[in-house]
Amino acid sequence: MPSDPTPAPISEPTPLRTAPGRVVYSHPRTATSTGKVTKHFLAATFLARLRDRSRAEAEYNALEQLQGLGVPVPCPLEHGPHPEGGFLVSMELLHGAQTAGKALADAVAEPVTHRKLLTKFARLLGVMHNAGLDQGDLHAGNALVDESGRAFAIDFHKAKLRAPGSLSRKVLERDLVVLCASHRERLSPRDQVRFLIAWFHALEPRTRARLPKLMDLAASIQKKAVLRRRGICANYQQPGSRWFRASSSVRIPDANELKALTLRHTTPDTRLFVRSELDFEQLSGLLTRCRPHLNARVQGPRLLEGCGLFLATGSEAEVREIWGRAVRIFSHSLPGPWPLAFCLGPRPFVLLEFSAGAEGPSRDRPIGLSRPRELSTAPTKLELAELSAELSDRGLELSRGIPAAFWATEDGRLCLSPFAELVAKRTGEPDAMAKRKRRESRKQLFQLWPKCNGPITRPAVRAGLYGLAAAARTTPLQTQILTNLEVAFPGDHQRKKRKRIAGHVRHHIARLAAEWGRLGRGVCERDWLESRVALDESMEHFDELHKRGKGVLIVTPHLGNWELLAPKLVARGCRGAVVGRRSLRDPSGTLLERMRTPWGFDTLPQDGSPREILRRLRDGQVIGILPDLEVPRLAGTRLPFLGKDALVMTAPAALARAAKLPLLPATCVLNETEAGGPDARSPYQIRFGEPIPRDPADPNEVATATWLRTFESWIRDAPSQWIWYQDRWRTPPSPADSVPISSLRAAQKNAQA
Repeated sequence: MPSDPTPAPISEPTPLRTAPGRVVYSHPRTATSTGKVTKHFLAATFLARLRDRSRAEAEYNALEQLQGLGVPVPCPLEHGPHPEGGFLVSMELLHGAQTAGKALADAVAEPVTHRKLLTKFARLLGVMHNAGLDQGDLHAGNALVDESGRAFAIDFHKAKLRAPGSLSRKVLERDLVVLCASHRERLSPRDQVRFLIAWFHALEPRTRARLPKLMDLAASIQKKAVLRRRGICANYQQPGSRWFRASSSVRIPDANELKALTLRHTTPDTRLFVRSELDFEQLSGLLTRCRPHLNARVQGPRLLEGCGLFLATGSEAEVREIWGRAVRIFSHSLPGPWPLAFCLGPRPFVLLEFSAGAEGPSRDRPIGLSRPRELSTAPTKLELAELSAELSDRGLELSRGIPAAFWATEDGRLCLSPFAELVAKRTGEPDAMAKRKRRESRKQLFQLWPKCNGPITRPAVRAGLYGLAAAARTTPLQTQILTNLEVAFPGDHQRKKRKRIAGHVRHHIARLAAEWGRLGRGVCERDWLESRVALDESMEHFDELHKRGKGVLIVTPHLGNWELLAPKLVARGCRGAVVGRRSLRDPSGTLLERMRTPWGFDTLPQDGSPREILRRLRDGQVIGILPDLEVPRLAGTRLPFLGKDALVMTAPAALARAAKLPLLPATCVLNETEAGGPDARSPYQIRFGEPIPRDPADPNEVATATWLRTFESWIRDAPSQWIWYQDRWRTPPSPADSVPISSLRAAQKNAQA
């Protein structure tokens, strides 16, 4: 398309955006023209002007190429020198266009419209990536939606256009991390996942092939976005940051507006910053209401009576400080004071309004709707919990030494006050005292858990657990479950099956928590145990071994409710112990040990001496081991398990050879329904497999592979009752796998010495 270096203006231009070194303005539609938008680069120095020339030309060429590749962008019109100096690039005017951030904020109250817009912008990003566009300046302000609902991409002066489909995985993930981090407070985690799914399906197959599985990609992006967001929040605290003075959501009224506002004590140097959502009528009405307070001789900050407005007058340094606090609170969408107007001149002042933080700014929301009040006493821990969680999620904390950092809205909700100073949260490990307090809190919770499962409170507790299980589908727990299920049930054709099993797994976790609470109540629940657990004909395998009086070595997976197996055997006259992990810092381990003791069996530590286990076996006791999970500190080997090589402990086989006993596989599971889930109304069934004899001439791997195959068949028969939320395959293969564990421990001791 030919370029005209000195185009005649269509009509009086309207400024749209001002940024350092460039101005964007529009020429409205007329009878002879559809209108256009012009970006004017006007750098001051010689080197910057050279850069601006290349940027204007690059953006024009990018628009032409992207339009040819089918990417929705404004039609480029012209580029070249500007009549007033600098360089320009012009493109068609998109009538009624809004930025992505503004359109999504306005559609918050309409979930269907909000989801449709989110999907449109996600597909737009996918089309840009398919075209090989490395944007370089990606944010919600560089995407538009016009009055007909079409989404467009803009602002390519920093972009690099590569070959279609050639963008690397690193660039794709970087763009998503930038978007998730920049708009973390504006979009919920579920909206971010929706965006990611729509973007993923908009990519070409060859581009998707370079990416990991969707769930793995989502988890990785969320983790990186949190860290990046905390870095952004830390930068906000720098005095030189533009967010300390104003934000991109603030506009500067022109000279005519400033004159019409009739502010007293104004000079040519007076500057007024106004939040961009405020039009002239709203701003004029606010200043009219505040004019008596502005003209008063009283200096300092004060809450205006009868409305949710806060006015601060004083020196320029004082109002700048309050403005900076309010801008940071507003930029993070926190409940508290949000900026309205900021005036610098002979009589500097700051005007703030209070917001609950959840709703975005809107022209239709009445100004000063929330009427805050100052707290007469310090907030309680319960009141602080929700606000502290919001601050922690943004990587922020309150600066110490501020006595009046909190106020309350008229509905009693805690919010930040204009005196709350936000600082970047310390990223180091908490001190030992804080860790000890958290451990004590968890310990108290686990000690009270059996008492919470009494006859009166039991229905409410179970209902709460099942509610948490349903809500956990949006947490990393669901991601981990689906990731592990994909190992055992691979392929897109089994996606629905994996989701169905994941739902049953979450509910089974809740069922286990409730049943362990009942077990912790002790022998008073003996009748419940008798009715809840049944035995089948495979019990003869156990009876045959137990009658010999040489002890029984049982191996059982974490399938069904494995904790019910030992109490049921003790009720039949057996004695014994369970081998499990013991950690002084893990209160859940203490809970399990206390739960087992009243039923007549002990807990032996995994890393303890095997002599105690052998002694108990010689006494004719029953020893139970749960070896299906990964324990790197014990000797192990790599064997296929549920479709993938896993690190498996060989300790049960070694103990069986030392005790000259067979291994007896056992499980305690619920029957599966025809729909593919556990039948919670039926009792648990204790089943024993065929004893696995130990030939002293065979290596430990032979017996280990045998019981592992038995476990795998049981898990596949009842997949909804195994603990898929454990990171079972977390240790990758290593040359150290072939080194004996004793040699590794000796090398570790020598290194420490």
